[in-house]
Amino acid sequence: GADWLANSVLYNNGTNIGIGTVGPDYKLDVQNGQVNASGGLCIAGDCKTAWSEVSNLPTGTSGQTLRHDGADWLANSVLYNNGTGVGIGTTSPNYRLHVYQDSGNNAEIDIQSTSAADSHWGIYHARDETDELRFWKNDADQIRFDDDGSITAFRFLYSSDKNLKKDIKIIENPLSLVNQLQGVKFTWKENNLPSIGLIAQEVEKVLPELVVTDSKNNKYLQYANLTAVLIEAIKELSQQVEQLQAKN
Repeated sequence: GADWLANSVLYNNGTNIGIGTVGPDYKLDVQNGQVNASGGLCIAGDCKTAWSEVSNLPTGTSGQTLRHDGADWLANSVLYNNGTGVGIGTTSPNYRLHVYQDSGNNAEIDIQSTSAADSHWGIYHARDETDELRFWKNDADQIRFDDDGSITAFRFLYSSDKNLKKDIKIIENPLSLVNQLQGVKFTWKENNLPSIGLIAQEVEKVLPELVVTDSKNNKYLQYANLTAVLIEAIKELSQQVEQLQAKN
């Protein structure tokens, strides 16, 4: 109001105007601050009065991922992100990845690495009385997991090639080993289902190679490998029978 002062933040280099910069690179170059346009913002005659007009994005559901159809952004995606998990078909995922189908078809994930028709795998939760988790290939079920812990498949294969093994030895005294095992009837605590089998802790004392112990000290038994012991035990028993028959 009284004197000219050299403390302005507005600079003119003859070509551009700078606010907060002495070397503006554009017709109007604002640095280290914000621009407030209460009436709107116009670029090449195209004026906008709200950010929704600038972005031209539709309003969707909280957490919803927008989908582009090649021309516009659409708020009809089934993919949601609540900050802790990703939901497909659900707006409130309870897990890192939560797939949900509310009606009609099964909740399903397809896996395909090539375009070949015979290379199409999938996993889905069956929407029927079985309530099973199933793996399929080319729409044909291959493996089924029931809610009682049962697994159904056409076959189970075990690695058994000689080239994969070393220190191969014949099982000694197999009949004696079998005689130390005890088959039992029992009921599973988890689902109250009756069953028949062996006790892993007891087998471990006789055939420790067949027992696996996890980090919680739960023990698991390789039932299929018992076949080798049973075969040798039958052979030993057969020899004893033949010797008795020879004496008679």
